[in-house]
Amino acid sequence: MRLNQLNIGDEGIIRKIYAKSPLRERLMAFGFAKGEKVKVVKHTLRKNTFDIEIGNVNVALRGEEAEQIEVEPLIDGELPGKNPVKSEGRVS
Repeated sequence: MRLNQLNIGDEGIIRKIYAKSPLRERLMAFGFAKGEKVKVVKHTLRKNTFDIEIGNVNVALRGEEAEQIEVEPLIDGELPGKNPVKSEGRVS
């Protein structure tokens, strides 16, 4: 799924960035990298622009820029199909 397909409040993990230079370098300078968590804070009605939270910063992206980023959506903060490990307070 592409970042521009997420809705307001949705989160995802970056899996791949398809953008070429110089956009790729700009995204990386803002912290966009494989494995990073992103959240859609808001977007315009037609998804022409996005406010994306990554780390402790917010970055504005055009829709075509957000389309260059592949994400795996998170559901309730977890990857689908992954069961969170419950700690029993023991150290192995």
